[in-house]
Amino acid sequence: MKDISIKSRKAGMRSRWDKPFGDEKISDGLLRKIFALPFFSTFDAGQFPDDLPLAGIIANDARILRLNKDQRVFRQGENGTSVFLILCGSVCSRYNRHNRMGGEQTTTQTPGSLKSMLNIGKIFAPVSSTKISGKKINGNASQVLPDTIVSATPASRDHLNSRDFFMYAGELFGISSALNRRPRQHSVFANGNDTVLLEIRLAGLRELRFWSDNFRRVSDALYRDRALISVFNTAEIFTGVDRNALQYIAQHSRFEAFGSFNWMHKFKRDCTNLGSGSGMAEREPVIAEEGHYQNDIIIVHAGLVRLSKKDGDGERTSGLLKDGEIFGLDEFIKSQSEAAPRALRTTLRAIGYADIVRVPTPIFEDHIWPALHHGEDLKALLGWQKFKDDDQSSRPGLIGRARQKYAASKSQFKHLKPQHGFVDFLVDNRIINGTSVMAIDQARCLDCDECLRACAETHSGTARFIRDGKVQNNLMITRACMHCVDAVCLIDCPTGAIARNPQTGDVIIEEDICIGCAACANACPYDNIRMEQVDGMAGRLPGRDGGISTMLAVKCDHCIGNKGGAACQHACPTGALVRVDPKQFRQMSARLEEN
Repeated sequence: MKDISIKSRKAGMRSRWDKPFGDEKISDGLLRKIFALPFFSTFDAGQFPDDLPLAGIIANDARILRLNKDQRVFRQGENGTSVFLILCGSVCSRYNRHNRMGGEQTTTQTPGSLKSMLNIGKIFAPVSSTKISGKKINGNASQVLPDTIVSATPASRDHLNSRDFFMYAGELFGISSALNRRPRQHSVFANGNDTVLLEIRLAGLRELRFWSDNFRRVSDALYRDRALISVFNTAEIFTGVDRNALQYIAQHSRFEAFGSFNWMHKFKRDCTNLGSGSGMAEREPVIAEEGHYQNDIIIVHAGLVRLSKKDGDGERTSGLLKDGEIFGLDEFIKSQSEAAPRALRTTLRAIGYADIVRVPTPIFEDHIWPALHHGEDLKALLGWQKFKDDDQSSRPGLIGRARQKYAASKSQFKHLKPQHGFVDFLVDNRIINGTSVMAIDQARCLDCDECLRACAETHSGTARFIRDGKVQNNLMITRACMHCVDAVCLIDCPTGAIARNPQTGDVIIEEDICIGCAACANACPYDNIRMEQVDGMAGRLPGRDGGISTMLAVKCDHCIGNKGGAACQHACPTGALVRVDPKQFRQMSARLEEN
């Protein structure tokens, strides 16, 4: 398996290096200056193969950015997988509590002293030279003033009233989104003129981590440290906590990781062994267990976690928690009123992977509980633990259209019951990971295939989904890309052909640089990506030797660019087919049945 991975990596390198990441390949002279930086002391170039050298990765998979003061590197809420090394100058990071994509800026920031306390920026030991391919290359970091300029986005100045989180030359940032595939949690701006960054795209980062054991270790440590800062910066529960108390809490809290970023392989094996998917919960890593006494408050940093309760010989799902949400708060409140410890009422398990922070209960009681706003704010915190409709406003017309179309029967989902079995179905099969699931109500489906025909006509004769899939309560989840929250299909693509749209978050495939290696198709936990033979494209594909046909990865692209929206949904004559966020299923079916 590793030999196959290495073969696809090298094939991907040959393809993506045909066109370097920047406007041009980084010059040898500039490479010498870059490799003289302390950051690269963590690398042993001898661990890299001759045909995939360290210098080649930096030259082709990285680019130089020169920014002036207040120019934006990236915005909070954007989807991005690059990492950035500060070569000269500094940057400041800002978190906006009120609007993930800009707007009003918060004045409650994690203090810079917390960063110092965690020793961030001291992971990479300073050295004066780096060994590259058996030779020592000397240089001065202050001389890195490249001519290559990539424009950054000018920032509005409404952030200047907020307190800033600074990072300086030699520090790496952006690692969290690159590894956990989540949107950027902060906005980052240049702190002064002539700020110079080295941006490394995901494919290059993946090679650095794959071949360099030491870099993988230190980047993992950096990920953990940045995760702690992110939690204390973003979690609502810390809003009223003063700076000194926050430092004390951070010193006594623990960051823990459960599961694996590459969870899809274990999930596929478990599906094969379990068949229908029942018993999946018992195979997930336990974070906290029902019946055990509470020792800490748990804050989810990244990933999804399942709340479950014992049910006979197994467990049934009672809820979900996601980024920034809290476990154990209701037990803590009841223990306060009863003046005695209280056992946990549910089990907490990682779905795929989960990063969490544990705050010891005595620390919580002394430093956080007094600062919490009681009443409605506290109810909101407790409300996070419900299995809820996450964003009803994002699809305001869906329910209304269903009512208008099928007034006689009240709802296309009338026969669906919001029972625990349905929630278990969504979670056990990881459908809950999707953001836009294609669901077909089989009671209304005529098997006319109009949806498939419309899809094929929109995509040059090749339908991008299969009208088949898992069924629960007469509702079929078709084999169409779900544009997942955790898009594991991105992990192993050697060319970066499959990626997120930075603004919409949709997962798209750039056919021009797809080499047909099937890495994404093999990684998809739902078999929603297929390899299709496409005629007449071999001449357009980098790294191809010619021929009249080639294999490309194809999948649902949300009809991106189609003014009419999803062709399949519009073509369905009965309205049996819908695209929906799976986290809305339960409340939607319950709400519509009531009317």
